[in-house]
Amino acid sequence: MAWKPYYTLEQAAKLLSEEFSDTYEIHDLIDYVELNMVDLYANVIGQQLFFIRSNKTPDDITEIAYEDIQTVDFVPVLDGNVDMIMEYSYAEIGYIEKMAKLDRLKKRVNKFPTDEELDELGGIVYYPILANRYDYYGNLSDLSLLVTYDNYFQVKKEDLVILESDLKKLQKKIEKRINTSKKDLKQQKIEELENKIRRLKNDNQSQSKQAEIIANLNKRLSELEDENKHLKNTTSPQLQRAKNKQIEIIAALACIYTKTDCSKPYEAAETIRQQWQRQANELGDPASKDTIANYIKLGIERLKN
Repeated sequence: MAWKPYYTLEQAAKLLSEEFSDTYEIHDLIDYVELNMVDLYANVIGQQLFFIRSNKTPDDITEIAYEDIQTVDFVPVLDGNVDMIMEYSYAEIGYIEKMAKLDRLKKRVNKFPTDEELDELGGIVYYPILANRYDYYGNLSDLSLLVTYDNYFQVKKEDLVILESDLKKLQKKIEKRINTSKKDLKQQKIEELENKIRRLKNDNQSQSKQAEIIANLNKRLSELEDENKHLKNTTSPQLQRAKNKQIEIIAALACIYTKTDCSKPYEAAETIRQQWQRQANELGDPASKDTIANYIKLGIERLKN
């Protein structure tokens, strides 16, 4: 699959499914986001969003230079906003700390600034100025009046994307954790959510939507616990495919050894069991005739299909 500068969540899930021969869905990607394994961005290409770069609060901004006005293609979506978007299909965002743009060839994505640069710049953030609220080429003195806490832009669920470079990094992280089942990842997510809820409840400087966010997190926590219980009683698609292939190999080897088509699986099973019994010192005690016959029968059915 050819790489692109960014992927929708649906496209990213499909790519991971192909890469790892497993089933990945959007909620799996959200889990990775909230486990800090990958960053989530909103695609705002074509929305004509402009941002004022400043290390001051909107109330303290008295003048603006043109070089402080930034355009953007992608904006990061933080945990709290992800929860709101997945619950209500959108979130309202009033400032961002990082941005990303396509390069002039519209291929590579450039992120800026880095966390280290933000620290050096003294907590610079970017406040949105909506295109329909001012003339970008208008009078600079008028722009300062439009930097207010009331300015926000809306991010919808369908706007969410993962950047190419981040998706490649996620693939490598998944490869390292390939022996970690989704069940284990769900348990990690449950613990992360419990910690997040605990931190929010203990935060005295609560945001206006804190109670709503906590309620959403509790709901997601309950859903994850239910999913985890279900996963404990199910087999992953990847493991099931491996088991199916093993059954096919057993049936094929049975046909080769008995020199028959194994259309009579119990007769083939008895032949194999007798030889297995003769080599019990090397192979251990043989499985029962019924067990061997069932594997042969299932494998032959799969090979025919």
